[in-house]
Amino acid sequence: MSSGTVGHMTGLGVAPTRRMVLTVSAVALLALVATTTGVGAPPRVTVQVKIYAHPKGSVTTPGKITFQPDQVKAGSLVTFEVTNTDPRIFHNFQINGRQTRVMGPHGGRAIIRNLRFTAPGKYIGSVPDDNHSGIGGIFVVK
Repeated sequence: MSSGTVGHMTGLGVAPTRRMVLTVSAVALLALVATTTGVGAPPRVTVQVKIYAHPKGSVTTPGKITFQPDQVKAGSLVTFEVTNTDPRIFHNFQINGRQTRVMGPHGGRAIIRNLRFTAPGKYIGSVPDDNHSGIGGIFVVK
């Protein structure tokens, strides 16, 4: 048989069947889909973080930090986009051993990129430069 005919001999001495051709095609398609959609890659999540000042300037009442979304799956690769809403004071933000630069008051912004959370648990986001009563919030990894 010539190499251009259907059912020609392979190098293994076996003529390919329609089932073999379909199986090989399906496997190749799955490999292509997996590489283009990031299957197997960790989920990437962007979290909006807001730092709120002590209410009415009171150092005895703590400010707070909010997260949106406030939880992710373990193994996620997280980017934190942080905004300092305190109208008067410069702050930085810290979570899981990483810290932003100092942000200006009234809308200063900073980013922590590609922080991986491998273990489930509750992580405390804090403002380490706050020497008063502490500004903080809880971020959950499930």
